[in-house]
Formats: sequence, structure tokens, C-alpha cells
Amino acid sequence: MINLATTIHDPDAGMKWMSDKYLDQLNGIFDNIYLTSSPYTKSEYLEELDENGVRINKRKDNRIGRTYFDPIERAQSSNVGYVFYCDFDRILHWVKDHSEELSNFVSYLENESTKSGGVDYIVCQRTEEGYKEHQESLYLTEQLPNKIISSKLDLKQPKDFLAGCFIYSSTAAKHIIDQGGHDNLSFFGAWPVLLYQKDVNIEYKKFKGLGWETPDWNKEEVDAAGGIDEFREKLNSKEEWKKRTEMANEFVEEII
Repeated sequence: MINLATTIHDPDAGMKWMSDKYLDQLNGIFDNIYLTSSPYTKSEYLEELDENGVRINKRKDNRIGRTYFDPIERAQSSNVGYVFYCDFDRILHWVKDHSEELSNFVSYLENESTKSGGVDYIVCQRTEEGYKEHQESLYLTEQLPNKIISSKLDLKQPKDFLAGCFIYSSTAAKHIIDQGGHDNLSFFGAWPVLLYQKDVNIEYKKFKGLGWETPDWNKEEVDAAGGIDEFREKLNSKEEWKKRTEMANEFVEEII
């Protein structure tokens, strides 16, 4: 059994057109979908997802670390092979652009879950080309946190820990659940270090499907900006650089 754990923050239901088109396919790839929502996501949209088989929990507070923790906790069970965490916008983008890649990967996980001593934790990374599709304010501020987390795991070359997609065996998920949730984004660094210390089997894989997903659910903003390139440049504002710098600090605050 491969359960998808995912999160959403979508006050304007910008992802609705994507889930309308791709949710059936997503339901066919995973055994169950556990989605946890911020308190600001449009209720009517969540109700529609619930009617289409998604197991919804809308949080009353907006502590982002707790929001990430919640679907992992709900998706884990004794008979699950893997808990597949991916941000909802990213997984819809993956199905939209590289559905065969995703389907083949989940099939690989199903086979892996039947093996004794199989992989426990997979860090899903963006390709270098897909990573650089993102705005500079994101790409550049994420490089140092990735280096710090990688150093804590004694890796010779930095890995991409911040793509918003990671896979846990039942054993690895239990380690995460036993540790408990975080109030902010510090789990991005804390959870990899925890699992490394637990000596679980770790793999690192890159996927084309983890390319830049933000334009998908901001179609009106892209049009208003005049296109993808202009929209990307708009995300390099002073406010965005400040936001991304603060996020970078949170990624590593528990491990430095």
C-alpha cells in the first residue's frame, strides 16, 4: 500500500482546474490520499476534493510544520508500504507533465515494499534544469540550507532536501511521528538528520516532475504579468527575497 500525504494552502482555489483534470489519475496511482489544509484554503474547494475521495483535514491554525506533520501521521499505518509525501501543487504538476514517471516510481515503491531490508527513506530531488526554472529568490536562498543539511548527513556533494517531496517506509514514518511535529519549516533539516541518526536506508533520486509548479495555479497572475518570464521576475521582489531568506533560516535552525 502506497499512501499519498499532502498539504494545501489555496485561498483562491487556484489549483481547482488542475485537480478537476488530474485528480482521477492521481487517485488511480495511490491507494489513499490524505490531504491537510491550511485554515485559509477555500472550504468549497476542500468539500469538492472530499467528495472525490480525498481524506481532508482542515487545520484551525496555520503552523506550517504541524500542517506537514499531520498527513504523514494520518497516512502511516501498520500495513502501509510507503508514505509518499508531496506538496499538492507539486504532485498535480507531476501528473500533468510527467505522469508516466510518477506512475513508474510508485510501481517501484510497491515492489520495494515487499523486500526485506529495502529502502526506508527517499529524498526526491529536482533536476538541475527543473530547479533553475524557479525564481532566483528561491533557488539562491536554498543553496546554503541544502549544503548545511547535506554536511550534517556526511554527504560529499550537496543534495536537494527542499523540493517538498520525500518518501518514508512505515519504519521511517514512525520515527518521524514519534519525534513529533514542528511549528515552522525547521523539520526540513531536522527530519533528514533524525533518520540519518536512526541509520535507516536512504536513497536520493531526481525527477523531472518536480519542476517549477507555481505558474500552474497562478494562471491569472502569470497572464497579468505578461507571461512566465515576467511572472518569474516579479517573484524576485524585495519582499520575496526577505520571505525566502527567513524560510532558509528556518530550514536549518534546529541543526546548527
